Amino acid sequence: HGRKLFALCEEMGVKTRPAAVGRGVFVVPLLSWYEPGFDADPSVEDASLRPVEHTMTDFMCCKWPAGLSALDSTLAAHFDALNDELPGESPPADEDAVVISFSHFLPRPELMPEKRFLFYPNLPKAVGSRPLGERVRRLKPGCHVFGHTHYGWDAELDGVRYVQAAAAYPPERVSRGFAVQLRGGGSGAGGASAWPHPVLVYDGEQRAFPRYEAFWSSYYSKQPRRPADVRWIYREPCDKDRTAAALRRLVREGRPVDRAAVEVLLAEGIEPITAEQRALL
Repeated sequence: HGRKLFALCEEMGVKTRPAAVGRGVFVVPLLSWYEPGFDADPSVEDASLRPVEHTMTDFMCCKWPAGLSALDSTLAAHFDALNDELPGESPPADEDAVVISFSHFLPRPELMPEKRFLFYPNLPKAVGSRPLGERVRRLKPGCHVFGHTHYGWDAELDGVRYVQAAAAYPPERVSRGFAVQLRGGGSGAGGASAWPHPVLVYDGEQRAFPRYEAFWSSYYSKQPRRPADVRWIYREPCDKDRTAAALRRLVREGRPVDRAAVEVLLAEGIEPITAEQRALL
């Protein structure tokens, strides 16, 4: 069925394979699907948390042929292999060429917040692919664009720029817009606030990737990841709005975030985050 879809795209003139797009820029779409093995960090244990296969709608809405499953690595391996089976141009060996790859799913675990900061800490089990990560590592693009998690992101890891400009669901733009949006980027990128407008990934005139500010990637540019800390900040009983306000203050002040720091602010009577604050970085 997947190959039929690609044939239909080709018939309609929809480009789905690696190709040069002009001005020395080469774009590489990468097929992938998530796998639970992508998540190697300790889990948050809480009776309120349902298994990912009982929570994510993908598991209920997607039907796969026998032998393929999102509950193991088979589906991730299958989609990754399609990248080699389908025809397309090869990226140029020219060092001056600009290679931009993109995927829906995550190639690296560091491209999302740690579990203790998530409303649903089991989310990392359904976001990324190790074969995708290895493919991006071999390709070494100037920039890799990704999606799925609905978190604005702009970070450089091992010489590769990673960007997510999430449109997100309309309710998310209201409830947690500050964690979704990107800001900055200069002319042609939406001015001071690039979100939810189209984001400029590469500026051909300047031959540069514009830089953006995002809530979580900016936090991790200053603070180390501590995945072994599984003290979930949203563990019941908690007031999610006040907890979000504490989280936001700690990040804006450049302080490390953990459950103990959040509890101090809650004890001091921090006011709940307002609707306006939720929507703005």
